[in-house]
Amino acid sequence: MLDKETGLVWERSPAQTGTWSAARSQCAALTTGAAEVWRLPSYHELQSLMQPNVVPPGPILPLGHPFLNITPTSYWSATINAAHPNSAYVVDFAANSVGGGGVIGGGSLGIWCVRGGLYTDTY
Repeated sequence: MLDKETGLVWERSPAQTGTWSAARSQCAALTTGAAEVWRLPSYHELQSLMQPNVVPPGPILPLGHPFLNITPTSYWSATINAAHPNSAYVVDFAANSVGGGGVIGGGSLGIWCVRGGLYTDTY
């Protein structure tokens, strides 16, 4: 689904859960819509989907959003926490928050792939 404000194209129905490594691999292998340039989004990109005035429990998305199967949970970002290099930032669509506590080597969080934009890796 094209976000006209950011120019990003989001998966309409993201994968449920997986580890950070699995999330990166899954996005890189995605071929939805004949596009083969999918990736795990930065935390700023994920955070751009949030609608702050939606009351928890979420998902904290704009009313009438076009997405399917969005669970009110935390989703992985590709952004590494510089203070804790073994963790990546996660965006919590239940509590409307961003945190740096997703341990890269373990844990199973939501996976939501994106393409387009001006993304740069932070690791």
